[in-house]
Amino acid sequence: MYIREIAVKGLARTHISLFPSALSRIQGHLLYWKEVHLYMHSS
Repeated sequence: MYIREIAVKGLARTHISLFPSALSRIQGHLLYWKEVHLYMHSS
């Protein structure tokens, strides 16, 4: 029980630290595709 609690807390901490970078990467991709889409339609 105790070991599992530590594992869950550690996993949550890792997930929290990884999440913002993944989120910014997704936002970057979305912005990139929006730019590509606008460029393709303007030409």
